[in-house]
Amino acid sequence: MKQIPYVRAYPNKQALTYQRNYPRSIQSLTGKKTFTYPVGSKADSYIDVLALVSKAEQAYQLSLKIAQSVDPIALELDELQKAALELLRRRKANGGQFSGSNNQPDEYGLDRWDYADLIIPEMDEVRQKEQRLEQLTTQDVIVRHAFEALVDAAAYKPKTLASLWELYAKFKQINQKHKSYIRYQRFLAFVGKNQVISHQTNDVLNKAIRGYVEARKVDEVKNTTISRELNDILAVLRYASDEFGIAWQLKKPRLQVDGDKRRPLTREEQRSVLTYIRGNDVHQAAAVCVLLYLQGGMLPSELERLDIGEIRENLQQANPFVLIRAGKTQKRRRVIPIVLMLDYLLKNIDEAVEWVNHVTDETVTKNINKLLRTATGDDSLTGYFLRHTFKANAFAAGVADSHIAAIGGWSGKEFGLSDHMLEYGSEGLSDSETVRSLTMTSQLIHQHLL
Repeated sequence: MKQIPYVRAYPNKQALTYQRNYPRSIQSLTGKKTFTYPVGSKADSYIDVLALVSKAEQAYQLSLKIAQSVDPIALELDELQKAALELLRRRKANGGQFSGSNNQPDEYGLDRWDYADLIIPEMDEVRQKEQRLEQLTTQDVIVRHAFEALVDAAAYKPKTLASLWELYAKFKQINQKHKSYIRYQRFLAFVGKNQVISHQTNDVLNKAIRGYVEARKVDEVKNTTISRELNDILAVLRYASDEFGIAWQLKKPRLQVDGDKRRPLTREEQRSVLTYIRGNDVHQAAAVCVLLYLQGGMLPSELERLDIGEIRENLQQANPFVLIRAGKTQKRRRVIPIVLMLDYLLKNIDEAVEWVNHVTDETVTKNINKLLRTATGDDSLTGYFLRHTFKANAFAAGVADSHIAAIGGWSGKEFGLSDHMLEYGSEGLSDSETVRSLTMTSQLIHQHLL
């Protein structure tokens, strides 16, 4: 596995740990020299470890802020909740752990509060401070949040709109680099990230949604884009409504449909793009995305989910291809024959997969668009134009619709990728009649670029 900053692997253990020294100036405040956080094991994939490292870095930054915050009012409610759950994690406990217990003592004479005291003994001192009407420190407030989270399921639930994202992201198995995160954070600017969740929040949310739409229109964002952004925002809010039983009635404003201005690249523009990639110091990972877009309408999000080792093995077969096992729908499962710039792909595919997994979707899009626009001189081009380009090239070559569907992932029943074929090894799939036939089709589709 590629070395990740601050991640330490012990020779005789499988566990990986994020370890980072606190600045000397605050080590006396933290009470220790080094921050540590588990980030999986050596058997985990690079991408899975990166996701945990991202969490570890957030926890480290929060611990720095807490150490330097004398007054808890300097911290947001979400930050205090996160710090409390981190305290429970270090004590090998979980939020809501004793919330299901009744209020009666058990056979040992202990109730849920007694068990919580065993895990958070500092709570006794916090109670004494509260009785003496003394001001609580930041750490005292964190202790109280942790104790409440142990015994009260309601205290463990998110209290603000900003905190909903993590629960939604865990449910959807996405992270902060996903476009949904960027859109939701932009929306919070209209409603306030510390807006407390309640049934009364409904009117505030609908007003914020309308404000979001108007602001995006001022920014000259197309209605179709605004609509997609609203879908992501409403998905987070509706998840919270269903999960926590909040009777929100959220309304998506009606937007006029924009005319589709996306067009296929001309043959001359396609040649210009390939020439530009070959002859210039371009962003190599973005160039890989462009080549896969052009040859099979492959989205960067599809590249993100693929295994580097399997891709490299498939690209070195007699009939090189990229295998997409799953997508938004079953029809997106497909084989993309590689007939253009195979050597370039082999050289840069590892970097491309790591890049799309490590940066935001917005960054990927910007770099792809920049490459296309620089190569052609047309400032309206985007990566998605290449998906239209693949289909236009295929139609112009007169190939069968079933082959177009099998390569590009559009609906098509005659020539799909069966479950049986997915069990083939790389060599077997490459030598199959299906892949040989699709490779010949792809050569015909791209003959003007070969």
